Amino acid sequence: MFESQRGVTQRFSYDDEHRISRVEIDGDAKYTRAEYRYDALGRRTEKQVWRRHARKPERTQYAWPGLQMVGETSDSHPDAAVQYIRTENSYEPLARVDSHGQHAKIFWYHTERNGLPDSVTDSNGDTVWRGASGAWGRGLRESTPVLWDTPQNQRFQGQYPDRETGLHYITFRYYDPAGGCYTQMDPIGLAGGLNLYAYSPNPLSWIDPLGLSCKSSYSGKLSGKASEMTPLVRGSKAWNQAIKDMQAALSRGEKFQVKLQSSTDAKAFLQEAQGNMNRYKAHTQSARPDGVPKDPKGYEQHMGPEGGFGDSPHIKWYNNGTDGHIFYDIPN
Repeated sequence: MFESQRGVTQRFSYDDEHRISRVEIDGDAKYTRAEYRYDALGRRTEKQVWRRHARKPERTQYAWPGLQMVGETSDSHPDAAVQYIRTENSYEPLARVDSHGQHAKIFWYHTERNGLPDSVTDSNGDTVWRGASGAWGRGLRESTPVLWDTPQNQRFQGQYPDRETGLHYITFRYYDPAGGCYTQMDPIGLAGGLNLYAYSPNPLSWIDPLGLSCKSSYSGKLSGKASEMTPLVRGSKAWNQAIKDMQAALSRGEKFQVKLQSSTDAKAFLQEAQGNMNRYKAHTQSARPDGVPKDPKGYEQHMGPEGGFGDSPHIKWYNNGTDGHIFYDIPN
């Protein structure tokens, strides 16, 4: 149960998988109840919201081709549908397509560094939505000069705001932007760290689009301390996804960073993602004055932490003209 400062009481019910199934709301001017349904993979496929003085609930359904929600429809506007388009290999919103019968309009997202939308424009470049959020994603204000059948429902990458509760739905958990934390513990239990409800050390540069791991892996240069990354569990879904993400980044010539539990895991991950590699002495691959690796493919093992973001032991790999790190906690 949760009681807000404005006198609204919310009573939450959960199913056997610790997912919110029902919310009873007292004292709110707009909403009285909400119910949520999920499929076998844990994806939310439908929600029903009872508005005060309404005869029947508003029913919204969601489309999922995998672990990304790509569209929604509502029985309050049966001839309307919204499709979400995201940047390649990312959860960052790029555009939304609003369909009304045979007609469709496209709108473009403009996001901050962490993928949080701050404005939306139409095909003419005119702003049709603008929003402002706190550091942890709590909506401070939003404005739109157009009347949308479906409001702007994109927040931090992978998050969908439930206005009836104030929570944000992520594929495997719910996030409270007012507190900057999850409302359910980490699905992997104590392996998730000391704080099982933590979202991220820094929401301005870290993301968790599934509610499973906070920046355990990502493409690009190091953007946060390795010691604050959540290590992946060997053989988990997140591990397998990170393998695919590393391979995709490698094909694009991008850097890739990942955090695992042990040095044994790090070597296994590297072999699974990139095949067999030769090992070289630390700091020899990049010893040339121009910074180009001596060998086109290989890795170094740095047994101790370094300064800056690389403050954990790691494997430094080189391949296809790019490089990256595989950090770990336990040398074994």
